[in-house]
Amino acid sequence: MSGPRGLGGGLSGGNLPPALQQQLAALANQSGGRADAAQLMASLGGAGLGPLVEGHLKNLMGKPSGFIEELPTKIQGRIEYLRQLQDKHADVEEQFQEELAALRAKFLTLFEPLYVKRRAVVTGAEEPPAVTTSEELSTEQDDQADVPAGIPEFWLNVLRANSVIQAKLTEKDEEILQYLEDISAAPLTPHSAPTASKPSEEDDTADAAKQEKKQRGFTITLTFRENPFLSNRTLTKSYYMVDEEEPILERAEGTSIQWSAGKDPTRKLVRKKAKGRGGKGGGQAAMKYEPVESFFNFFSPPAVPQGDEEPDDEAMEALQAAMEEDYEIGDIIRSKLVPKAVSWYTGEEAEDSDEEYEDDDEEEDDDDDEIEDEDDDDDDDDEEAEKDAEGVELIKPKSRSKANGAGLPKGKQGEAGEQQPPECKQQ
Repeated sequence: MSGPRGLGGGLSGGNLPPALQQQLAALANQSGGRADAAQLMASLGGAGLGPLVEGHLKNLMGKPSGFIEELPTKIQGRIEYLRQLQDKHADVEEQFQEELAALRAKFLTLFEPLYVKRRAVVTGAEEPPAVTTSEELSTEQDDQADVPAGIPEFWLNVLRANSVIQAKLTEKDEEILQYLEDISAAPLTPHSAPTASKPSEEDDTADAAKQEKKQRGFTITLTFRENPFLSNRTLTKSYYMVDEEEPILERAEGTSIQWSAGKDPTRKLVRKKAKGRGGKGGGQAAMKYEPVESFFNFFSPPAVPQGDEEPDDEAMEALQAAMEEDYEIGDIIRSKLVPKAVSWYTGEEAEDSDEEYEDDDEEEDDDDDEIEDEDDDDDDDDEEAEKDAEGVELIKPKSRSKANGAGLPKGKQGEAGEQQPPECKQQ
């Protein structure tokens, strides 16, 4: 699954790493200064940082590259005409996106009654009508008095079935998720997803309205029944996207969870002994909370530092990876688990996913075989063939002296006994 092309803002363009500034400048130059910010960020692919680079992009907009101005006047006129055609194409594309959003909203309203019925059955609020199925149900007679209401731990097992989310679950998380009644997902409306910054007075009203209209995103809601772990009945996580056509994540926001005393699974209390005089132990022990891995960290998403703080390249890469992982989990819940919850519960959907992975693995194995065949051919070429005086071909064995790495595994022999990685072959 491909994640969003960028991540939330709060930093000016001047805080971008130099390498990224150069990349943005090159892209703007190639476009002749006519590409907008969204087009440039889309061109960046995984390197795009959403609103983080927006300030820097605005400084590049409208700057001529010098290439167009050097062309003959007639050719410049033809190029300008093509630009006008492209503008009309953009208008049609915008209309397409509007109608697509309207169509999506229409069918979401048709899905909703189905989700309501599912929730009623899962929680035990309603019993389903007599079900006709192609497969025979168990003929064993159950003691009706012992049958629990609804489907116990339905959503916990749905979450467990997905490998990405299952890796985030701890035993404490699962104790809490036993009380989970429902998971739902819904798109954000333009008015429910305000932009991070208000337009200035100099902004054109139409442009401001257009930007608000483009604001997209979705909200995930987890609903719990009464339990001893948290007082929140619902937990929400909202993703705010700059543009739905080219999904650029602006920011994510989660519910502040009200945990019962001693029930927070996202942290643990650690006793640390203070050093006494002279650096020796014996001082008074200090109690301190430390964060731990938990599924519920999902509701405290990573955020771009605010203010004058300027993260280095390594910190920025770590932030980008964290936000992409956070978005991946949200997208899995919204687009996979919510629509096909029962298939994940029964394991059918997980099996289908495994088959897809197996197909990918087989393709990778085929590629590896081809690479190995090529490597074998290279080895044959490396062997030096000579002929003696009678014309008999002699194969000179490779030296196995200590200086050439005698005794090392194949593929790890190098000059002066240095070990080389397997893929590094001495020519």
